[in-house]
Amino acid sequence: MPLLAHDSLDLAVARGAAYSGLARRALGQKIGGGAPRAYYAVLDTGAVERQGVCLIPRGLEEGEAVELTERPFTLTLGRPVQFQLMATTDDRLDQAGDVVTVEGEAFKALPPIHAVLQGARGSTVCVHLKAALTEVGTLWLAALAGQERWRLEFDVRGAARTEAPVLIESMPARFAEAVEQIDRVFGNKPLPVGPKDVKNLSRSLEKVLGPRDGWRLPVLRELWTALVSGAARRRRSADHERVLFSLLGYSLRPGVGYPLDAWRCEQTFSLFKDQVQHHQDHAVWAEFWVLWRRIAGGLNEASQQKVWSTLKPHLQRRVPPGPPPKEKLRGIVPEGLDEMVRCASSLELLPAGEKVELGEWVAARLRSGDVGGPWAWALGRLGARVPVHGATHRVIDATTASAWVELLATVKNDTAPFAIAQLARRTGDRSRDVDDATRQRATQALAAARAPQPWLDQVQTVVTLSVADEARALGDTLPLGLTLA
Repeated sequence: MPLLAHDSLDLAVARGAAYSGLARRALGQKIGGGAPRAYYAVLDTGAVERQGVCLIPRGLEEGEAVELTERPFTLTLGRPVQFQLMATTDDRLDQAGDVVTVEGEAFKALPPIHAVLQGARGSTVCVHLKAALTEVGTLWLAALAGQERWRLEFDVRGAARTEAPVLIESMPARFAEAVEQIDRVFGNKPLPVGPKDVKNLSRSLEKVLGPRDGWRLPVLRELWTALVSGAARRRRSADHERVLFSLLGYSLRPGVGYPLDAWRCEQTFSLFKDQVQHHQDHAVWAEFWVLWRRIAGGLNEASQQKVWSTLKPHLQRRVPPGPPPKEKLRGIVPEGLDEMVRCASSLELLPAGEKVELGEWVAARLRSGDVGGPWAWALGRLGARVPVHGATHRVIDATTASAWVELLATVKNDTAPFAIAQLARRTGDRSRDVDDATRQRATQALAAARAPQPWLDQVQTVVTLSVADEARALGDTLPLGLTLA
């Protein structure tokens, strides 16, 4: 074996990383093997043997799209349909658009997507297909008919999928322009983009897609794909980092409700370990914590525990009233205390004991006379009788919830009444419900605060939260088309 010449092995990794960055900008040679599998969409031909059209030939580079304009298909709208993909690692010579038999051990079925494509029920439309393997490891398949565009996303790694139908909508006609706006700011190639272009990216997207409170779930999740692909470029400036965190959280909130959301949250959480690059910018820290609060519902228990482990030593020093301990913590000190508290209070998969500990720090803050900020909302979220997305066995004990109701009943704050309603909400479960005396105290406090009738109803009977109250409990609006279970 010949010995390769080197100047310093200590710099080998750094040099490799630098060269990789240059190669991504077409300033060096990039090694790539392309897709290791070929992918086929199963067709309903009526033939004895199952037929499929080749979408992604083996060896196609990631991010390179294939458009089958020469082969039209008929798509059924408005009723449940199944999309089935097959994959093979065989060294085949099939080209995109080839129709072949997809039988035998060489072909492996991917989990199908059961969907309802929006349109007149039972109507059909002539489409052609466009497909690509994304940089984040999914295969997307779009059916195009003029200005209409329906896009499906497959987990090509074979994760389990629910059989429940989901609504798949056509993308807005100008959606490609929105992706171009994101690529201008976070794309691989450096473009002439000024600070205003970065700061105003959200406004630029609204000019293309309309007001963002009207962006529906499919549009939001497609925006997430474009944003997360450029996450590494957030280091370009503090504005890049702040805007990326803000839009990622908005496009993925509340972390559940759409196919592959658990996987999206897992991919997004890979950013947490690096925390904030521009750590001297308070606004960047605030958006960082808002991101994890917004998608907390999609984070698994281990991820929520990591967030809490990071937050706990800082909240322990800064939330309770009084001077902090003299000894300083090592490392960078995070900013954005209010958002840190809201984020920690949204981690519903934490053990009940951890929630009580944080809640007692918050309660001490309220008892000291500091009734502003996130404190009342945080107590309501930490002690809620019905979690928004967590498990009921992680709910704190009713005795502690009763003590917090008594405390909040003395607090003059706009968020206190709703927090009281969450703490005293009737569930029908004796182990979670507060006692009658606490419920009576909560009713009196809500009546004195002239709280809306639905909040009083929550305390007296077992009811479902309205969409507005679900959003209030989350501390954020819900995307159009999503209702929490």
